Amino acid sequence: MSPDNPEVIFTCGYGYINNAYRIQTSYTTDNGTTWIRDTIMDSIARVNACIFDPFVPNRILLGGDSIYNYKLLLVSTDLGNTWEHTGNGLSGIVYSLAASVRTPGLMYAGTSQGFYRSTDGGASWNRTGTFTMVRSVVIDPANDSLIYAGTSTGIFRTSDGGATWVQDNEGLEVTDILTLAFRGSAPRMIFAGTNGGGVYVTTPPTGIGEVQSGAAFRPAKLQVLPNPVRGEFQVFVDGDAGELVQGAIYDPSGRLVHTLTPQIAGSGRVHWLVNMRGCGKGVYFLRVQARTGEVTGRVVLTD
Repeated sequence: MSPDNPEVIFTCGYGYINNAYRIQTSYTTDNGTTWIRDTIMDSIARVNACIFDPFVPNRILLGGDSIYNYKLLLVSTDLGNTWEHTGNGLSGIVYSLAASVRTPGLMYAGTSQGFYRSTDGGASWNRTGTFTMVRSVVIDPANDSLIYAGTSTGIFRTSDGGATWVQDNEGLEVTDILTLAFRGSAPRMIFAGTNGGGVYVTTPPTGIGEVQSGAAFRPAKLQVLPNPVRGEFQVFVDGDAGELVQGAIYDPSGRLVHTLTPQIAGSGRVHWLVNMRGCGKGVYFLRVQARTGEVTGRVVLTD
């Protein structure tokens, strides 16, 4: 499902067509009322994973394996109308893809060869960890340094973005992991689907996304006025009082273009006056964060 529009849903799979496996896709822009189907005929490949880029509208990544290249990672910036190969440094059959909703360009991949990290939206990748056969990857939506990798030998966890890992198999009677799911809202949970052993659940460690003490600021509503705008505009965010709130503005490539001065949400509303004259016209993305949540929005510059 598109993070920009819940009525836009993209699905993928593969079929055996003309004596070869071909990638097949379907998408809807009206919440499933009508669908547009396509077969990527020049792709002799299978696809296992599909994600939207949370910061670039209509940008989609597909991961799988190719008869010619083994590793397969395709990217589209137009909702699947055209595709390009990407993934420098990535190796093995791609089983899982995950994108941070907090940091533009930050993505993770699980492959038959291991766990990989990208900071440029999937263009280039670096391996971290020594385990292989990573079938599923999930990210804490409140803290993108907390990641779980489900493998054929169990679950591995990192709290520093992949720099170090620990095995987290306590309570698992079957360690052949097929899929993982992260519930970010309270009560926070990790679900693990195993090969023949059922589903297990655990509670993730306390992180920056959990309420620990005092009053909490929970971003509830973001307003940008005026919008569209020529250069100067105001940003309003409503929420509960008592937290340090900070924000940033990014261009469509994920590059930071403006930092909003941190403020204390003393009265339940935070306000910024922003001047982006000279940044160039186009769509920009806002992200306002507090310890217990975040809210995102867009602003359109016309000059």
